[in-house]
Amino acid sequence: MRLKNQEFSVAFNGIISLLDPQEVTVEYVQKALDEALEESAKLVELRNMRRKHHLTKVITELIYQRNDYLTSLTATIRGLLKSPFEDTRKAAEVLNDWLDAYREPLSKARLVQQTSLTEQLMDDVESHKRLSDAITTLDMLEPFQAVMASTQNIKTHTKARAKDMAANRRKAQELKQSAYEKLMVLFDAITMAIKLNDGDRVLYVRYVREINQLLNFYMATVLSRTTRNKTAADKKQQDKMEKEDEGDEGEEEENDPTATSSNMGMGGRSSYNILRLDADEDIDEWDDAEEEFLEEDELEMQTNADEY
Repeated sequence: MRLKNQEFSVAFNGIISLLDPQEVTVEYVQKALDEALEESAKLVELRNMRRKHHLTKVITELIYQRNDYLTSLTATIRGLLKSPFEDTRKAAEVLNDWLDAYREPLSKARLVQQTSLTEQLMDDVESHKRLSDAITTLDMLEPFQAVMASTQNIKTHTKARAKDMAANRRKAQELKQSAYEKLMVLFDAITMAIKLNDGDRVLYVRYVREINQLLNFYMATVLSRTTRNKTAADKKQQDKMEKEDEGDEGEEEENDPTATSSNMGMGGRSSYNILRLDADEDIDEWDDAEEEFLEEDELEMQTNADEY
Protein backbone atom coordinates (compact mmCIF):
# COMPACT_ATOMS: atom_id res chain seq x y z
CA MET A 1 0.00 0.00 0.00
CA ARG A 2 1.19 3.50 -0.74
CA LEU A 3 0.11 6.85 0.60
CA LYS A 4 1.45 10.09 -0.77
CA ASN A 5 3.02 12.63 1.54
CA GLN A 6 -0.09 14.60 2.38
CA GLU A 7 -2.22 11.47 2.71
CA PHE A 8 0.36 9.92 5.00
CA SER A 9 0.50 12.99 7.22
CA VAL A 10 -3.30 13.28 7.42
CA ALA A 11 -3.72 9.55 8.08
CA PHE A 12 -1.04 9.55 10.77
CA ASN A 13 -2.51 12.56 12.56
CA GLY A 14 -6.01 11.16 12.16
CA ILE A 15 -5.01 7.94 13.91
CA ILE A 16 -3.19 9.74 16.71
CA SER A 17 -6.16 12.03 17.29
CA LEU A 18 -8.38 9.01 17.96
CA LEU A 19 -6.51 8.42 21.22
CA ASP A 20 -7.20 10.72 24.14
CA PRO A 21 -4.07 11.08 26.34
CA GLN A 22 -6.36 11.67 29.31
CA GLU A 23 -7.99 8.27 28.79
CA VAL A 24 -4.75 6.34 28.31
CA THR A 25 -3.63 5.19 31.75
CA VAL A 26 -1.37 2.25 30.91
CA GLU A 27 2.21 3.50 31.14
CA TYR A 28 3.69 1.74 28.10
CA VAL A 29 0.73 2.81 25.92
CA GLN A 30 1.10 6.40 27.13
CA LYS A 31 4.82 6.35 26.35
CA ALA A 32 4.19 5.02 22.84
CA LEU A 33 1.51 7.67 22.29
CA ASP A 34 3.82 10.47 23.44
CA GLU A 35 6.53 9.33 21.02
CA ALA A 36 4.01 9.16 18.20
CA LEU A 37 2.85 12.69 18.99
CA GLU A 38 6.46 13.87 18.68
CA GLU A 39 6.63 12.32 15.21
CA SER A 40 3.39 14.06 14.28
CA ALA A 41 5.04 17.43 14.85
CA LYS A 42 7.92 16.45 12.55
CA LEU A 43 5.57 15.52 9.72
CA VAL A 44 4.69 19.20 9.30
CA GLU A 45 7.86 19.38 7.23
CA LEU A 46 6.18 17.27 4.54
CA ARG A 47 3.87 20.17 3.75
CA ASN A 48 6.79 22.27 2.56
CA MET A 49 7.54 19.65 -0.07
CA ARG A 50 4.42 20.69 -1.96
CA ARG A 51 6.22 23.76 -3.25
CA LYS A 52 7.40 23.82 -6.84
CA HIS A 53 11.17 23.77 -7.11
CA HIS A 54 12.53 27.24 -7.74
CA LEU A 55 14.69 26.04 -10.65
CA THR A 56 11.77 24.62 -12.63
CA LYS A 57 10.81 28.05 -13.94
CA VAL A 58 14.44 28.86 -14.75
CA ILE A 59 14.86 25.61 -16.69
CA THR A 60 11.60 26.17 -18.55
CA GLU A 61 12.68 29.64 -19.65
CA LEU A 62 16.08 28.34 -20.76
CA ILE A 63 14.49 25.57 -22.81
CA TYR A 64 12.28 28.05 -24.62
CA GLN A 65 15.22 30.40 -25.05
CA ARG A 66 17.30 27.65 -26.62
CA ASN A 67 14.45 26.72 -28.92
CA ASP A 68 14.18 30.36 -30.00
CA TYR A 69 17.90 30.39 -30.75
CA LEU A 70 17.59 27.23 -32.84
CA THR A 71 14.57 28.62 -34.68
CA SER A 72 16.41 31.86 -35.42
CA LEU A 73 19.48 29.91 -36.52
CA THR A 74 17.63 27.75 -39.03
CA ALA A 75 15.57 30.69 -40.32
CA THR A 76 18.72 32.75 -40.88
CA ILE A 77 20.34 29.93 -42.82
CA ARG A 78 17.26 29.48 -45.00
CA GLY A 79 17.25 33.21 -45.68
CA LEU A 80 20.88 33.10 -46.79
CA LEU A 81 19.97 30.54 -49.44
CA LYS A 82 18.69 33.52 -51.44
CA SER A 83 21.79 35.63 -50.95
CA PRO A 84 23.13 37.35 -54.09
CA PHE A 85 26.58 36.10 -53.18
CA GLU A 86 27.48 32.64 -54.44
CA ASP A 87 29.86 31.77 -51.59
CA THR A 88 27.17 32.68 -49.09
CA ARG A 89 24.55 30.60 -50.91
CA LYS A 90 26.83 27.57 -51.08
CA ALA A 91 27.72 27.79 -47.40
CA ALA A 92 24.04 28.18 -46.53
CA GLU A 93 23.20 25.12 -48.64
CA VAL A 94 25.76 23.06 -46.73
CA LEU A 95 24.31 24.03 -43.35
CA ASN A 96 20.69 23.79 -44.50
CA ASP A 97 21.17 20.27 -45.87
CA TRP A 98 22.92 19.31 -42.64
CA LEU A 99 20.21 20.71 -40.36
CA ASP A 100 17.43 19.31 -42.53
CA ALA A 101 18.22 15.85 -41.14
CA TYR A 102 17.37 17.20 -37.68
CA ARG A 103 14.24 19.09 -38.73
CA GLU A 104 11.80 17.23 -36.47
CA PRO A 105 13.73 17.60 -33.18
CA LEU A 106 14.55 21.19 -34.10
CA SER A 107 10.89 22.09 -34.44
CA LYS A 108 9.67 21.84 -30.84
CA ALA A 109 11.06 22.84 -27.47
CA ARG A 110 12.08 19.68 -25.64
CA LEU A 111 14.41 19.15 -22.76
CA VAL A 112 16.25 15.88 -23.34
CA GLN A 113 15.92 15.62 -27.09
CA GLN A 114 17.16 19.12 -27.89
CA THR A 115 19.97 18.80 -25.37
CA SER A 116 21.12 15.65 -27.13
CA LEU A 117 20.59 17.38 -30.46
CA THR A 118 22.77 20.39 -29.71
CA GLU A 119 25.57 18.15 -28.49
CA GLN A 120 25.27 16.14 -31.71
CA LEU A 121 25.37 19.33 -33.79
CA MET A 122 28.58 20.48 -32.12
CA ASP A 123 30.11 17.04 -32.57
CA ASP A 124 29.24 17.22 -36.27
CA VAL A 125 30.88 20.63 -36.57
CA GLU A 126 34.07 19.40 -34.92
CA SER A 127 34.13 16.25 -37.06
CA HIS A 128 33.37 17.76 -40.48
CA LYS A 129 35.49 20.61 -41.78
CA ARG A 130 32.93 21.57 -44.42
CA LEU A 131 30.47 22.46 -41.65
CA SER A 132 32.93 24.55 -39.66
CA ASP A 133 34.04 26.28 -42.88
CA ALA A 134 30.43 27.07 -43.77
CA ILE A 135 29.79 28.49 -40.30
CA THR A 136 32.90 30.66 -40.61
CA THR A 137 31.86 31.86 -44.07
CA LEU A 138 28.45 32.91 -42.80
CA ASP A 139 29.92 34.39 -39.59
CA MET A 140 27.53 32.27 -37.51
CA LEU A 141 29.87 31.00 -34.83
CA GLU A 142 28.31 33.18 -32.12
CA PRO A 143 24.72 31.92 -32.70
CA PHE A 144 25.94 28.32 -32.43
CA GLN A 145 27.87 29.17 -29.28
CA ALA A 146 24.74 30.78 -27.80
CA VAL A 147 22.83 27.53 -28.33
CA MET A 148 25.58 25.56 -26.60
CA ALA A 149 25.73 28.04 -23.72
CA SER A 150 21.97 27.67 -23.19
CA THR A 151 22.31 23.91 -23.23
CA GLN A 152 25.09 23.99 -20.65
CA ASN A 153 22.99 26.23 -18.39
CA ILE A 154 20.04 23.85 -18.74
CA LYS A 155 22.20 20.87 -17.80
CA THR A 156 23.67 22.68 -14.80
CA HIS A 157 20.29 23.76 -13.43
CA THR A 158 18.66 20.40 -14.16
CA LYS A 159 21.44 18.60 -12.28
CA ALA A 160 21.08 20.95 -9.30
CA ARG A 161 17.31 20.51 -9.29
CA ALA A 162 17.58 16.73 -9.46
CA LYS A 163 20.06 16.75 -6.56
CA ASP A 164 17.74 18.88 -4.42
CA MET A 165 14.72 16.73 -5.19
CA ALA A 166 16.64 13.53 -4.44
CA ALA A 167 17.59 14.97 -1.06
CA ASN A 168 13.97 15.82 -0.37
CA ARG A 169 12.89 12.33 -1.38
CA ARG A 170 15.31 10.88 1.13
CA LYS A 171 14.12 13.30 3.79
CA ALA A 172 10.48 12.43 3.14
CA GLN A 173 11.29 8.73 3.28
CA GLU A 174 13.11 9.14 6.59
CA LEU A 175 10.27 11.15 8.12
CA LYS A 176 7.64 8.65 7.08
CA GLN A 177 9.68 5.62 8.06
CA SER A 178 10.34 7.04 11.51
CA ALA A 179 6.67 7.93 12.00
CA TYR A 180 5.60 4.51 10.73
CA GLU A 181 7.87 2.73 13.20
CA LYS A 182 6.53 4.77 16.12
CA LEU A 183 3.00 4.03 15.00
CA MET A 184 3.76 0.30 14.95
CA VAL A 185 5.07 0.57 18.51
CA LEU A 186 1.82 2.27 19.53
CA PHE A 187 -0.28 -0.40 17.83
CA ASP A 188 1.72 -3.14 19.53
CA ALA A 189 1.28 -1.41 22.90
CA ILE A 190 -2.49 -1.22 22.43
CA THR A 191 -2.61 -4.87 21.38
CA MET A 192 -0.58 -5.87 24.45
CA ALA A 193 -2.87 -3.88 26.75
CA ILE A 194 -5.86 -5.74 25.34
CA LYS A 195 -4.23 -9.16 25.64
CA LEU A 196 -2.98 -8.52 29.18
CA ASN A 197 -6.24 -6.84 30.14
CA ASP A 198 -4.29 -3.79 31.35
CA GLY A 199 -6.33 -0.66 31.98
CA ASP A 200 -9.70 -0.17 30.30
CA ARG A 201 -9.90 -3.08 27.86
CA VAL A 202 -13.17 -1.82 26.35
CA LEU A 203 -11.50 1.52 25.62
CA TYR A 204 -8.55 -0.06 23.81
CA VAL A 205 -10.79 -2.36 21.79
CA ARG A 206 -12.72 0.73 20.71
CA TYR A 207 -9.45 2.38 19.70
CA VAL A 208 -8.57 -0.63 17.54
CA ARG A 209 -11.99 -0.57 15.90
CA GLU A 210 -11.82 3.15 15.15
CA ILE A 211 -8.26 2.90 13.85
CA ASN A 212 -9.19 0.13 11.45
CA GLN A 213 -12.22 2.09 10.25
CA LEU A 214 -9.91 4.96 9.39
CA LEU A 215 -7.47 2.60 7.70
CA ASN A 216 -10.32 1.15 5.67
CA PHE A 217 -11.07 4.64 4.41
CA TYR A 218 -7.50 5.10 3.23
CA MET A 219 -7.50 1.59 1.79
CA ALA A 220 -10.43 2.67 -0.38
CA THR A 221 -8.56 5.83 -1.39
CA VAL A 222 -5.50 3.88 -2.50
CA LEU A 223 -7.54 1.20 -4.26
CA SER A 224 -9.48 3.86 -6.13
CA ARG A 225 -6.26 5.50 -7.31
CA THR A 226 -4.83 2.11 -8.25
CA THR A 227 -7.90 1.30 -10.31
CA ARG A 228 -7.70 4.62 -12.13
CA ASN A 229 -4.00 4.13 -12.84
CA LYS A 230 -4.54 0.61 -14.13
CA THR A 231 -7.47 1.69 -16.30
CA ALA A 232 -5.38 4.47 -17.81
CA ALA A 233 -2.48 2.06 -18.40
CA ASP A 234 -4.78 -0.48 -20.04
CA LYS A 235 -6.21 2.19 -22.32
CA LYS A 236 -2.73 3.28 -23.38
CA GLN A 237 -1.83 -0.32 -24.14
CA GLN A 238 -5.03 -0.77 -26.13
CA ASP A 239 -4.37 2.42 -28.11
CA LYS A 240 -0.85 1.20 -28.81
CA MET A 241 -2.13 -2.13 -30.13
CA GLU A 242 -4.70 -0.37 -32.31
CA LYS A 243 -1.97 1.80 -33.80
CA GLU A 244 0.14 -1.27 -34.52
CA ASP A 245 -2.86 -2.95 -36.16
CA GLU A 246 -3.19 0.08 -38.40
CA GLY A 247 0.46 -0.20 -39.34
CA ASP A 248 1.62 2.67 -37.14
CA GLU A 249 4.58 2.26 -34.87
CA GLY A 250 3.31 2.64 -31.30
CA GLU A 251 5.38 4.45 -28.74
CA GLU A 252 6.54 2.44 -25.77
CA GLU A 253 4.48 2.93 -22.67
CA GLU A 254 5.53 2.03 -19.16
CA ASN A 255 2.76 0.38 -17.14
CA ASP A 256 3.41 0.20 -13.44
CA PRO A 257 0.08 -0.09 -11.60
CA THR A 258 0.36 0.28 -7.85
CA ALA A 259 0.36 -3.05 -6.06
CA THR A 260 -2.16 -3.42 -3.22
CA SER A 261 -3.03 -5.79 -0.43
CA SER A 262 -6.58 -6.65 0.53
CA ASN A 263 -5.97 -7.83 4.11
CA MET A 264 -7.43 -5.29 6.52
CA GLY A 265 -8.05 -7.43 9.58
CA MET A 266 -8.50 -6.05 13.07
CA GLY A 267 -5.26 -7.13 14.64
CA GLY A 268 -2.30 -8.07 12.45
CA ARG A 269 0.44 -5.87 11.06
CA SER A 270 -1.14 -6.27 7.62
CA SER A 271 -3.83 -3.86 8.75
CA TYR A 272 -1.24 -1.11 8.94
CA ASN A 273 0.68 -1.65 5.72
CA ILE A 274 -1.27 1.15 4.10
CA LEU A 275 0.93 3.61 5.96
CA ARG A 276 4.22 2.31 4.60
CA LEU A 277 5.93 4.22 1.85
CA ASP A 278 7.60 2.18 -0.88
CA ALA A 279 11.11 3.31 -1.73
CA ASP A 280 10.25 4.22 -5.31
CA GLU A 281 7.16 6.24 -4.45
CA ASP A 282 7.02 9.74 -5.86
CA ILE A 283 7.53 12.66 -3.56
CA ASP A 284 3.85 13.47 -3.47
CA GLU A 285 2.90 16.96 -4.47
CA TRP A 286 6.34 17.66 -5.83
CA ASP A 287 4.17 16.92 -8.81
CA ASP A 288 4.40 13.88 -11.05
CA ALA A 289 3.69 16.01 -14.09
CA GLU A 290 6.58 18.31 -13.27
CA GLU A 291 8.84 15.28 -13.07
CA GLU A 292 7.64 14.10 -16.48
CA PHE A 293 8.30 17.55 -17.91
CA LEU A 294 11.91 17.44 -16.81
CA GLU A 295 12.63 13.79 -17.59
CA GLU A 296 10.43 12.63 -20.51
CA ASP A 297 12.39 12.47 -23.76
CA GLU A 298 9.53 13.00 -26.18
CA LEU A 299 7.31 15.27 -24.09
CA GLU A 300 6.29 18.46 -25.83
CA MET A 301 6.48 21.45 -23.54
CA GLN A 302 3.23 23.21 -22.82
CA THR A 303 2.88 26.98 -22.67
CA ASN A 304 2.31 26.94 -18.94
CA ALA A 305 4.85 24.25 -18.11
CA ASP A 306 5.63 25.60 -14.66
CA GLU A 307 1.99 25.16 -13.66
CA TYR A 308 2.58 21.44 -13.15
